[in-house]
Amino acid sequence: MPRISTENRIGRTMKFLIASSEAQIAKQLALRGFTDADRKEGWDLLDRATGRHLAVQPGHGTFSTQYRVVLEKIDAFENVWFDVAAAALGRKFPAVKETLFLNLVKSSDDAVLLNVRTFLERIEALSQQGTEESKGALALLEQRGLSKEILDEGAALIQSVTSAQETASVPSGDEIKTTKENREAAIAEMWDWYLDWSRTARTVIKNRNYLIMLGLSSTKNKSHTTDELDSDHLEDTAASA
Repeated sequence: MPRISTENRIGRTMKFLIASSEAQIAKQLALRGFTDADRKEGWDLLDRATGRHLAVQPGHGTFSTQYRVVLEKIDAFENVWFDVAAAALGRKFPAVKETLFLNLVKSSDDAVLLNVRTFLERIEALSQQGTEESKGALALLEQRGLSKEILDEGAALIQSVTSAQETASVPSGDEIKTTKENREAAIAEMWDWYLDWSRTARTVIKNRNYLIMLGLSSTKNKSHTTDELDSDHLEDTAASA
């Protein structure tokens, strides 16, 4: 069985937590001892797993904080404008789309920086071609909202990260290792919390709509079974042993 990704674990935990605040779901979970304190614990663990509350290494705090904030903005740029460009060009200028998105796959990690930089460079190269096809493609993108102002904003975000990287000190290998280990431990603790309460929820909540809201069942009548969760948990335990 494929191992569940970190993003999937975080997503499942967040969905469970959000749904757990619904009145009827909360009432049924309370029958198994689930309280506001348990919900708060879940949110705290989720925050740590996503890196929000992990300690930043001395000497790198300012850069790390700024970098993450800007990276989130670059990620938002990618999520919106990659989809806009792909949708518009795919129908009217498929060849341009193929060139623009060659080897570009949307990412949620640091790779988004390279993705957006490459995207902007290819848009600039397209503007230099001067062909009827390139002019038509650029006009369509501007009509869809990808204006020069938006492109300039994207370029400014890339530049701000690049400038910060040039002036930031580089953390040592031990510091990087410590941060990685802390996050892995936080993710494991969050996942243990999720496994505990998701299994417990199944023993008391039988309404399928509530299970779907909690992320414990799907609209296709398939669910994340206890056996699947147990299998994944055992695999993680064995891997960390």
